[in-house]
Amino acid sequence: MRVLGYLLVILSFISAINAQGSLAQCSYKNTNYSSLANTASYSATDSAGQYTYYWNICSRASKCNTLNTGNTVACQVKGTSNPTPIGMIGQGQFSDSTQAGYATLLNYKSSNNPCSGGIIRQMDIYINCLKAGGTQKISQVTEESKCKYGVSMDVVCGGDNSGSGDNSGSHGGSGEKKKGGIGGGWIFIIILVSVATLYIIGGVIFNAKVKGLRGSEMFPNKELWGNFGDLIKDGVFFIKGKVTGSPSGYQQV
Repeated sequence: MRVLGYLLVILSFISAINAQGSLAQCSYKNTNYSSLANTASYSATDSAGQYTYYWNICSRASKCNTLNTGNTVACQVKGTSNPTPIGMIGQGQFSDSTQAGYATLLNYKSSNNPCSGGIIRQMDIYINCLKAGGTQKISQVTEESKCKYGVSMDVVCGGDNSGSGDNSGSHGGSGEKKKGGIGGGWIFIIILVSVATLYIIGGVIFNAKVKGLRGSEMFPNKELWGNFGDLIKDGVFFIKGKVTGSPSGYQQV
């Protein structure tokens, strides 16, 4: 029965983590970014016009895969030189953005071809989801630190972004944020309730068939759950005593 209890706690943590977002499904915090995938790749230059950068959202960038690498999602090109990968499709991660006006950050890395000194090349894509009809634009690319490049995108996240992929703001869009089905919170609740039900039913059957218990004694770990409220109460008073310096009611052993 203790094993099932531990399993319940572990699954609760796992489900809470998974509810935040999934790069494989191109979603983060209930917003689906898969519609931003661009068949022609997005592009922008640096302020000096020396380099052109190509990238995509949750999909390979066609402009970066001229060498048939097949899994490059962001690259840097100087003139007519071959593309230098700065992001690979399997090395991406969504997170909260710290840049004002942009809620989401999509970071891609390319660990197979580091810069001098072993620094990993990477690209930060800052995303601001606009409402339908909003003015879409893509910034110039800046070098945030050595071999780490950043670009900002103001786009309609539920729209059609299969256009040319340049930074002219010409991509069309016809929807607001696209929800990715059931929210992460509901997924967490469903998993938690399912595991709790399995824990109770399995515990009752085990106690009845194996231990021969009857009535309320069949409930798994009855003593633990019966004292659970008192344990929380004691814990609160103990912490309060440590913070305020007042007696906690416990004696030193």
